[in-house]
Amino acid sequence: MSQNNQTLTKTSFYQKIALVIFGFFLFIVILEIGLCLGGFVLLSMKECRNRISIAKRGAYRIMCLGESTTAGQYPPFLEGILNQRNIGIKFSVIDKGVCGIGTECILYRLESDLDAYRPDMVITMMGINDSGSHIPYEGISDLKAINFLKSFKTYKLARLLWLYIVTRLEELNKPKLLLQRIEIQQVYSEENNASPREVALKFKKAIELNPKNDWAYLRLGNSYLRHG
Repeated sequence: MSQNNQTLTKTSFYQKIALVIFGFFLFIVILEIGLCLGGFVLLSMKECRNRISIAKRGAYRIMCLGESTTAGQYPPFLEGILNQRNIGIKFSVIDKGVCGIGTECILYRLESDLDAYRPDMVITMMGINDSGSHIPYEGISDLKAINFLKSFKTYKLARLLWLYIVTRLEELNKPKLLLQRIEIQQVYSEENNASPREVALKFKKAIELNPKNDWAYLRLGNSYLRHG
């Protein structure tokens, strides 16, 4: 009897784990569908505005390419500012920015965008979503599985959230880092009145607290040069 109870307990435990995993994946799927639907609505609205811009005959046509820094951002303001100047030329600005897109995708779509809209001028703001330090002319051949993962809007949302958290943490640490730099400057100014060993220990302590503190490394090196 007790053996049957243990078997049921194990089964129930595994079932709970399976339900948690299933619930997590179901949440991801629903979130991905919601993001895709929202993106489709926003894209449809943007394309509607682009068709209105194309319909302006005789206008000087400007096409804006880029990522989230372009999509739904500066293009309509640019059109308004240019037309307010009344220089005798009518301007129409086409917003072809896509959130989360990289430089490779922008270049890949460039020919088709040029053929579709035939702009007189192209403005680009790109590079913020590029993962590498540089983008070669030939596309980077990542693994298909990685490219497939990066194509999901959920992945892009998680990446944006992570970047936001990292940025906020850096902002919170700025006062602390500034205080550490001020303390190091005070130690450096008092270096002549303190023993070389005491100065070196204080600089090493600052490096332990913040290994990325280049100022502390510089001062420690200067201390070694001066005192040997």
